[in-house]
Amino acid sequence: MPTETEPGNYRWRLVAVTLVCYLGLVLWPEFMAAMGVGHGGVWFLDINTLLASNDAVVRGLDPYQANPLDYLQGSHVYSDWWLQLRHFDLGRKDRLWLGALINVIFFAAFFWQARVRTFHELLVLWLLIWSPALILGFNRAQPDLLIYALLVPVVPLYLGEKWPGRLLACGLITLAIGLKYYPVIACAVIFLTARSRRELALWILIWAVIGVALAVNLYDDLARTPAPGVFSAQPDFCTFGAAALGINLGQETVVMALGLGLAFAAVVTGWLRPVFQTGGSETADRVYFFLGAGLITGCFFMTVSYIYRLVFALMMVRWLFTVVRSEVARERAYAWVVLLLSLVVFWADGLVALAVNMNLDSLPRPQLARVTDALVAVIHAVGWLWTLLLLAGLGTMGRLAWERWRPGGTVDQAAR
Repeated sequence: MPTETEPGNYRWRLVAVTLVCYLGLVLWPEFMAAMGVGHGGVWFLDINTLLASNDAVVRGLDPYQANPLDYLQGSHVYSDWWLQLRHFDLGRKDRLWLGALINVIFFAAFFWQARVRTFHELLVLWLLIWSPALILGFNRAQPDLLIYALLVPVVPLYLGEKWPGRLLACGLITLAIGLKYYPVIACAVIFLTARSRRELALWILIWAVIGVALAVNLYDDLARTPAPGVFSAQPDFCTFGAAALGINLGQETVVMALGLGLAFAAVVTGWLRPVFQTGGSETADRVYFFLGAGLITGCFFMTVSYIYRLVFALMMVRWLFTVVRSEVARERAYAWVVLLLSLVVFWADGLVALAVNMNLDSLPRPQLARVTDALVAVIHAVGWLWTLLLLAGLGTMGRLAWERWRPGGTVDQAAR
């Protein structure tokens, strides 16, 4: 029988409390509005947009234009891989069960990947999974949740000794890239964690072939995709991305933040070197950290998206939970700061929305707008700090990889 301190006991507690919370959300969706997550009386709007695009093709309409069949009249902005759903007779009529299935797959992947050893770890994971960022993704059945579920098995498959499993990991990454493009970042993690020069060369060859095939297949879709503008019409609330700061404070602020931020990350990269040389006893946990950090950092600097994109930060938590127990102060400090900033980034938008909703009738609208804009600017600045710390971790990983692979590096020294 499991004892109070065994991981399995806390894992099932996490499962139970999460399911209770989200089942309560299904019964009381009005709670989402209080946390800044619009519901509008319709579940799973994002998957509905994809299904409406398939219905548009069936009816002979152009899915890349404003779609009258969609609740929000949105156009299709992903690859045409999604438009193959029509061949399985899937359309808007399947919105509820398909949206629910995406959420179930996501939660199954999360609970499988999560590791909970103590009550404090349970509390942190619950605060992340029950945050406004994840509630938004659940509410909309966002495809990012499906991408997360596709990438979770990649790490154990890739780290396994059997090549069929490792090639299956490539297949999952390829599918994720075809669906939403940005998972191409996952390839870099594979390159940086290769075990020998021969393996590194083989991975480069494999991904060169896959890359050419994907480029040919997705060329038209990528050409239709608008470049992420620094100051597009993206909303400034519940968003995540480097450019979002400039929506409030101006383009010069983003340029200055980028310069100072890269300098900060370069300094921290040197400071973190001992952390990533010795921190973390689980190889899989370290790779999960780098995979999640790579996806978060890449998306932060390349796009402005809604905060459901933060879902990939869940991958990082297992390694951080290991490092906070380290006897080395520098390792503990890095892990604690990243964990605490993760909680702030996941929750800040929702708490601001709650405060605004509570003061709608007590404060003049212009004053409330000024306060809200200031708070949102602070949230974006905290997001910058958090992401730059992750970037510094990735920079450290790249630096150590270079020292391993360069001529005369640790690989050559070990071979002597």
